[in-house]
Amino acid sequence: MRVCEMSVLGPAEQAPGAGALVAHPQQDVAEVIGVLRLSGLGRLAVVEDGVVLGTVTERDLIRALAPDDAQIGDDVRGRLARQRGLGGWGVTVRRGGVVLTGPDPDPVERWALASIIGAVPGVTGLRFAASGVSPVRPAGRVVR
Repeated sequence: MRVCEMSVLGPAEQAPGAGALVAHPQQDVAEVIGVLRLSGLGRLAVVEDGVVLGTVTERDLIRALAPDDAQIGDDVRGRLARQRGLGGWGVTVRRGGVVLTGPDPDPVERWALASIIGAVPGVTGLRFAASGVSPVRPAGRVVR
């Protein structure tokens, strides 16, 4: 996508034919995300040859670029396997949320796991589900 830089007018200032900030289908995605963040706009119109093709939000772009759950799971398993003493966890990923199944970690291990897993692209959260006779933690508990 390519962003066409034009003035952005508020509703009271909007005049017929006045320019607006738009994206083009060949625009670099990182640029469009940057424009959305800097402008404070929630979405941009995608325009090609004067025809509006649709709109795009930052969330749309990030979702399109994010790895799928299988890729996230593979990355998490690989990173944990490379860390001494942190392998052996069961890893489940759903919509970017990682659930680790294994023994209840102590606070230092919990911090180390959260730091390693939090650096994996696409991870949206982490929770621990203790195995064995220990009770499973509530699903709403997220550790960052």
